[in-house]
Amino acid sequence: GLATPPHLGSYYNSKANHRYCVDLGLNCHPYSICIREEFNHTISYSCQCNRGFSGNGSYCTDINECVRASELCPYPGQLCVNELGSYH
Repeated sequence: GLATPPHLGSYYNSKANHRYCVDLGLNCHPYSICIREEFNHTISYSCQCNRGFSGNGSYCTDINECVRASELCPYPGQLCVNELGSYH
């Protein structure tokens, strides 16, 4: 996770957060993480989709990066292949 220490306005993730999300009844999608946020001395938890996925954290879908294939693979003969959470 991010190494930001807990303080005003911090935003970080750790495996321990998963327990808090479960205890709070948050249903994080398998392709998301539980995020702990602190702002104005108030702690909250939420689900956030992993990189390469979009959604609200409770539901995450793969982003098809290859819809931008001309940007990602601009040279002749290159083929963009979408993968779960990534591309090559």
